[in-house]
Amino acid sequence: MRFGLIGVIALGLAACGSETTLRGNTRDTDGLPTGDDIRPDDILPPIAVCAISKDPTQPGEPVSLIGENSYDPDGNLIVNYHWSLVKKPAGSEARLTSGTANVDAFTPDLVGDYAVTLTVTNDFGNPSEPCSRSFRAEPSQDLYIELSSEHPTDNIALRVARASDPTDFCSQDGCSQDWGASGADGDPTFLSDDVSDGADVIAIGSPATGKFTVTAYDDLSGLGLADNVVTVVVYIKGVEAWRGSHTMLKENSGADFAEISFPSGSVTAL
Repeated sequence: MRFGLIGVIALGLAACGSETTLRGNTRDTDGLPTGDDIRPDDILPPIAVCAISKDPTQPGEPVSLIGENSYDPDGNLIVNYHWSLVKKPAGSEARLTSGTANVDAFTPDLVGDYAVTLTVTNDFGNPSEPCSRSFRAEPSQDLYIELSSEHPTDNIALRVARASDPTDFCSQDGCSQDWGASGADGDPTFLSDDVSDGADVIAIGSPATGKFTVTAYDDLSGLGLADNVVTVVVYIKGVEAWRGSHTMLKENSGADFAEISFPSGSVTAL
């Protein structure tokens, strides 16, 4: 009896000592993990690797969010990609294209700083730590004017005119093409609409010498919202030079914001 008890204990110790801890990439032919002795603590989490295709970029210019280099140290499959937009400028209406692709797309709508994170998950359901990337959208034009509003569907129209002729203006309804000796670079361009893109944007590549007035008009084609806070930001050669807000109290009304002088680049509130 004594020998038998010792033998049983020895067999038990041998069994414990011979236990094999399987890694996460050990599978049967059906693709599922082999055996039931895989310990969760022994399966390493995947690693999220993220990058931005261009930094800085320009507002309205798509960038690629690249996560295809993410991997699993144990050789497991990456089955899910989750992008999150964690930072964007005030007033931005920008959204991720899908948020679930290994290479996704994103288009910044306003000048400013943006940040995204990527988390990946392997086929064991284990998530990675987030990978974070920041980038900036900057205008390339010498004069870049943004208008955003508290209620974008109200369709507040940005207007930029030559001070010498207020009736000659650029807006969502069209732009003059004869504003300066510098040719097309001296003419205004309407780049985006606040209803669809989050902001009205008008830019001039190389403004001619003179003064330009910035106004906003509450278009009746909107939803008829009153008390809409409207913000205009003026960028001179990529740098914010002026910012101001007005509350549009009623439909079919206008508000003067600023006068811009070139070549000095000075901005005066109206």
